[in-house]
Amino acid sequence: MISVFARRAIVLAVFVSLSFAFSVSAATVRVGEEAALPLGEIVNPNVYMAVGTAIVSAPVDGDVTVAAGAATFSGPISGTLFVAGGTVEVLGPVSENIRAVGGKLTLTSSVSGDTLLIGGDISVLPTVKILGDALIAGGQVSLLGSVGKSAYLAGGDVFIDGHISGNVHVYAAGQVRIGPNAVIDGDITYQSSQEALIDSQAVITGETHFEYSAPLLSARDVHGFFAGLFGVAFVIRILLLMTAALLFVLVFRRVSVSLVNNSLAGFWKMVLVGFVVLIVVPFASIIILITIFGGLISAIMMAVWGLLILIAQVYAGVLFASIVQQKVFRKPMGPVVSWWSAVLGVLGLSIIGLVPYVGLLIWFGFFLAALGALSFMGYRHFLLSR
Repeated sequence: MISVFARRAIVLAVFVSLSFAFSVSAATVRVGEEAALPLGEIVNPNVYMAVGTAIVSAPVDGDVTVAAGAATFSGPISGTLFVAGGTVEVLGPVSENIRAVGGKLTLTSSVSGDTLLIGGDISVLPTVKILGDALIAGGQVSLLGSVGKSAYLAGGDVFIDGHISGNVHVYAAGQVRIGPNAVIDGDITYQSSQEALIDSQAVITGETHFEYSAPLLSARDVHGFFAGLFGVAFVIRILLLMTAALLFVLVFRRVSVSLVNNSLAGFWKMVLVGFVVLIVVPFASIIILITIFGGLISAIMMAVWGLLILIAQVYAGVLFASIVQQKVFRKPMGPVVSWWSAVLGVLGLSIIGLVPYVGLLIWFGFFLAALGALSFMGYRHFLLSR
């Protein structure tokens, strides 16, 4: 069995290593609300960013990986660009591939490899030259640049008005349009509920294949489907949580009582701890993943975090029942948490959570308190138990 000193030493080593991770890493790492790499700044090979706003103007010798609310890349990138964000603009050349996911994606320069774009509104402007394949899926897709190989497009509405050297494959829920500047050297195959609008000046060297695809469901049908699906999922979730609560309070009696007592003794403290755990652990896991530690520690952290999230949803109802019992009905806590109060607590809190805003806020508060209490108990057991 690992001694208390050894366990403390392991934890201390992890935190010390994290403190020096950025200084020993060869990559350029930016974390925060906003980060910029201006033109003229010396950038280490490979860039990693997790920020609200990212601006990369300096040349990057290597790959660039960014998660941001808004991201702009105007400098040349010699490697592959990986980006996920709300608004993404790629204004500079990319020597290898692009992998981008976002709400609004705009591409204006050259890409020497393949391009994968997934988003809501996607614009590939006329100045773009993609030497490889283009794989684009979005709500609104505009392909105005050139593609050196084949293009695979999927979206609500698709507009093609550029030069594509290979074949074109399109799946559109709405309208397919081929503009006057379009030049397609290969075949074009498209699936839609209506035939494409092809401008008379467009040039299609190969064959055109139209495959009829039934129109999507109406908004009313979709609303009814998802309403029914939500209802079934809600009932299943309640049944699973009630079963789990029953199991926990009967099998893990001491843990359940300790968790409730800790939460009652410092409810808002546990809410704060739960909020920190909810936000910080995934963020720290990403930092560890992109530094010298690799994926093992990150995977373990996320696995433990995910388990705590699941268990906290169960104990949120148990905690809710205990507080109602003490504060509303003025009944003291017994030596154990009764199974019937746990089950009713899960049911009651789940129903309250359906109330817009206020109900959801109440559910979230008890969830954070349960998450904080679980995390606090785990921390105390790991460091202080003998």
